[in-house]
Amino acid sequence: MSTKASDYNLISHLSSPETMQSNITQSPLLSVEELETRTPRMSVLPTVALLRVRLTIPGPLDSAVVVVDEPHDPKSPFLPYQTLRIGIPVKHPISEEPVTYPAVSSLTTSVHEFDTGPTIWRYTQLIDLESEDDEEGRMVCIDCGAKGPLVPEPLTVKATSRPYVTVDDWTSQVYDYLMMHEGTIHKVTYTDNDNDFPEAGNLEICKVDYGSIELHEVKEGEAVRNNGLTADYVAKIKRLVDEARQNSEATP
Repeated sequence: MSTKASDYNLISHLSSPETMQSNITQSPLLSVEELETRTPRMSVLPTVALLRVRLTIPGPLDSAVVVVDEPHDPKSPFLPYQTLRIGIPVKHPISEEPVTYPAVSSLTTSVHEFDTGPTIWRYTQLIDLESEDDEEGRMVCIDCGAKGPLVPEPLTVKATSRPYVTVDDWTSQVYDYLMMHEGTIHKVTYTDNDNDFPEAGNLEICKVDYGSIELHEVKEGEAVRNNGLTADYVAKIKRLVDEARQNSEATP
């Protein structure tokens, strides 16, 4: 199958990365937390470049990550994020684009299931509501001594090759983090109504933000790209990014 040149035109027409990156190196970048503290009225938004990335665990990076043409279209064509050329890993050009607008030097990403998992565990294990945390942070039933899952600390994604956090920074660091904690993720991913935590299957990130990951179980044979974002959501991101850019350009 031949690959069209347009397939490799990976600079999103929705968020204009050329404009976003034009002033990136003029001054040191702040983290998301620093930016929100200094300018509380400013919204930090995910770029459409980030929204085009689909990641599924477990699996090697070569097959775990794909890039879709249109993040809101479930039937959108997609390409692998990483391929091998003469035995050398080659990453998709989208890997160098920023994950947020404005661009930032670091951001904290949390896994939704880590936030909700311990509480769900308590109910699915029929644990008495009287419980407390041990020294490791595990939820412990006072009556029976049963221990819940040990939830890892949120991941701080840091810029490496560029002054700003790139799609590759986010993808590679989040991938490593999820694979490192795969066992815990499966334990806290509630997939049915039984009174236990069944082992989940392959898990796809269904994210709508750079700082929050929510996992969705992918059934065997289901295309990774099927968890598309809505056109309304992508249009909203485009509108907000455009407004933020216009406001920044109007500021002397």
